[in-house]
Amino acid sequence: MIRAKNVFIGYSDTRPILRNINLEINKNSVLIGPNGSGKTTFINAILGIAKVIKGELTVFNKEVSKLRNFIGISSNNIDFYKIILGKVKDIIRIYASLNNTSDESIISFLKFFNFDSFNNKINELSLGQQKILGNALALSFNSKLALLDEPFENLDPLRRLKMVKVLNQKRDGIVLLTTHEMDLVKRLKGWDLYLVYNGSIYGPFNAEKVNSLYVNKGKVDKALAIIDTNTYCISITEGNGELPLSSIGDIENLEVIINDYGND
Repeated sequence: MIRAKNVFIGYSDTRPILRNINLEINKNSVLIGPNGSGKTTFINAILGIAKVIKGELTVFNKEVSKLRNFIGISSNNIDFYKIILGKVKDIIRIYASLNNTSDESIISFLKFFNFDSFNNKINELSLGQQKILGNALALSFNSKLALLDEPFENLDPLRRLKMVKVLNQKRDGIVLLTTHEMDLVKRLKGWDLYLVYNGSIYGPFNAEKVNSLYVNKGKVDKALAIIDTNTYCISITEGNGELPLSSIGDIENLEVIINDYGND
């Protein structure tokens, strides 16, 4: 379980990227939002890369500052595995040994994605291959929490759908991922969805029902979330409303559309 209480997160004490975050994540969840909104920063706070400036952020009732020796969190951040010098097959062997899993479980995952570059070093892999390897290492053992930053990035359409299939398989732990891929979000069965925008995190919503979410001007009764800034107010509703959230296409268009729509 991930719990945030009045949390401010950033990379310096004076410039928080996420502000006054309050949430509780206890099931598979996806964070969506434009670049720079703070999706990766939230994951980095759990990994100890970003700083909790104020408030309390806990994972399984442990403060993130005390998670360094906590066994049970995995990440698809490929940079973590570059410290292991050697070929992919060597990284798999060492990682499997450290996490009490088998080489074959990782190799089987990789072969499902038609990965066969086991004799290459990480820097010899394409960006797509690096992403597949990172995803495999993060999901191959039964971690309590798997953190996947943009797991669909640099994958072709077929491999993206394969990744959705893997993510929808039952596992004991929690998966928290970030993505721009709005069309894939609705395929995540039983997942919660959070919208990261303008330094805040809104939700949870039902990921499968992302096509039924709407953007509305002003404050609306029974809104699922209200985005209130100094210049405009937007409400997110489900079932009916003014502007379908799904109509924005790429999530990168969200900021432009909300600004234009809110100031119209």
